[in-house]
Amino acid sequence: MTRSGLNSSPNGRGAWSQTADSAGDDASVAVVADSTGFWVAGSLGGGANIGCGEHATAAAYVAKYSATGVCTWVTYVDGSDVDASALALDTAGSVYVAGSFGGDALFSGGSLRTSAGGLDGFLMKVSTEGVFGWARTFGGTDDEYVYAVAAKAGHAAAAGAFNGTTSLGGDPVVSHGDADGFVVQYTNDDAFEKQHTFGDRGWDAVNSLAFAPAGNLVAAGTFVGTVDAFVATYDSCLTPLRARKMGGAGDDAAHGLVVKGCHIVTSGYFTHEAAFGQTSALVGGGLHTAFVATYEAD
Repeated sequence: MTRSGLNSSPNGRGAWSQTADSAGDDASVAVVADSTGFWVAGSLGGGANIGCGEHATAAAYVAKYSATGVCTWVTYVDGSDVDASALALDTAGSVYVAGSFGGDALFSGGSLRTSAGGLDGFLMKVSTEGVFGWARTFGGTDDEYVYAVAAKAGHAAAAGAFNGTTSLGGDPVVSHGDADGFVVQYTNDDAFEKQHTFGDRGWDAVNSLAFAPAGNLVAAGTFVGTVDAFVATYDSCLTPLRARKMGGAGDDAAHGLVVKGCHIVTSGYFTHEAAFGQTSALVGGGLHTAFVATYEAD
């Protein structure tokens, strides 16, 4: 069974929603926009319709909608274990979708890829009009998780976590423990440029990524000493410039990231008590407490 449609809000002010469901799992996980409308990425079970017609198989997708909610095109990555997790739009008319897949993944244009083992990562480029550009897959015999993507004219970067030995396009890298974090950058023509990995014995991951106006990358995520959040900046060679630890003795994580001018804004959660650079720590209630923190670029 599928359900899809445009629905007015109760106050009648022209708001709309697009829904779709299938017998499997359906989710929209990322959205970007410009003056022409917006793009949504997510994952669907077989038989779902997100406004551009029913799709028979399980798949990840990216779809373009007009400002009034009309689906103008959709591109799929078919597979029973494919999940899109992040979406970015550059200034040169390209959309980048990133995620992870296990087994086989069939990308638009007939490009079939098979994971090297467990979950592998993928990065796919399409034009803002839905024309497939290229797809890159990467990984090793263990799991790779892609959580973030960022783009600027000429370049695209992906980030997340990996286990064991993996290949991101450069020299193979080996995790130090449960999982290590990674950032990798490619040209907009799918050529590998550079990579950076970090970690210790616990779980380390980059959860969000953004390019600053000057072109440097900014990353936010989680590392384990205690489980703390972090925000870090990299130069054009992906060499770490600065890093800010956020959190306390409990579990803490940064998931949201926006770079605006000379300011970095990040969001996430902390447990019990956490310091973000202010003179006194914040005290939360309940299991997790949400936070938003802003920093200057340095």
